[in-house]
Amino acid sequence: FFHREVGLLLSAAMLLPRQGELKVGGKHPAGSDSAASLGTDDDIADDCLGCCGFGPDCCETDQRCCSIDLCGLVCCAISWFTLVFCSFTLLTSLNDLPLAVRVVYAFSVLCAMVAHLQATLREPGFVDKGTGVSEWAANEQRVRSLNRERFEERRQEIIEHNREVDKALAAGGERDPSLRKRVVLSDAEIVRRCHSAVEKYRRKVRYCRVCECFKPESAHHCSVCQRCVERMDHHCPWINNCVGESNLRYFLLFLFWVFVASSSTLLIFAYRGYSKYMEGVPLRRLGGSEIGPWTIISFIVTIILCLFFCIFVVAMSCEQYEAVTSGVPGIDSRQGKEDDEELSLYQGLKKYACNHRGFSPMWFIPVPLAHVDAKLDKLE
Repeated sequence: FFHREVGLLLSAAMLLPRQGELKVGGKHPAGSDSAASLGTDDDIADDCLGCCGFGPDCCETDQRCCSIDLCGLVCCAISWFTLVFCSFTLLTSLNDLPLAVRVVYAFSVLCAMVAHLQATLREPGFVDKGTGVSEWAANEQRVRSLNRERFEERRQEIIEHNREVDKALAAGGERDPSLRKRVVLSDAEIVRRCHSAVEKYRRKVRYCRVCECFKPESAHHCSVCQRCVERMDHHCPWINNCVGESNLRYFLLFLFWVFVASSSTLLIFAYRGYSKYMEGVPLRRLGGSEIGPWTIISFIVTIILCLFFCIFVVAMSCEQYEAVTSGVPGIDSRQGKEDDEELSLYQGLKKYACNHRGFSPMWFIPVPLAHVDAKLDKLE
């Protein structure tokens, strides 16, 4: 099953359009004043190492996330198993459902599958690699030199102080408690302190050593995808990808259509069971004909899975509602960043998920809005 799942994801990647290159925004301090400020704030460093499933150049080639993570693959498999198993159980067991109900239900499941593929296989908004190598090298050398000069001056001051103490003691005067010899900074200690100052400065200007780029505001490095992601919310194992600037809409649509499909399944089972009970029909004839024990077990498993995903999706939707309406992604919120904006749900979705496009029914269809706009322009 895992081999079929991976094969499906990789083959579907060939059908999805390539994302355009992202612009790295923001200005980075490069002047002597910024370099001299030794990066004293202790912001959380989120540059951590990870592994990329298909080698170091895979994401640069196709601009898609291709990380192979065991937890992500398991969660993706559970998602697809739930969608396929529950829809198959309902449509094959309740064979007397009206055609309109079948079509609407199948459409919701199909949208959930397509949204999952789009959220999984689209790059979430990777920051281009290697865009800040030369600038960082100059800044690093400048910070290291300034700090070495400062520490060398400090060492000379300590040496002069110790000489004064030796002279005072040699003169035979009364011992002054303030006249104490200080420890002279060694070369190794100066190197260590210079390295620490460079690291603090790197965190301050948000330079990622792994991607060799300056991270824009709200961008963070993902240890699983091994890339810096614009407006990174979190790395979601259910889509085996980061939720970022470029695939937020598809992730929200995945949550929406999974909730629609799961709740519809529960409502159909509940309505059918209640109507058969009121008609005095035994529950073993719930599908219109006699059903066996394995079908009953599949009904129970379907109900449990749908209940779980309904509760899970509601919890995730609450988090995404806060992120969209406040303008603060999940990671920034957990790091204590205050709300930048107070937006309505419509304004937040329009700005962060739909690229400032006004409301249309295509919001709810997991296809690229840019392609829809291009087709409409051709028709006009």
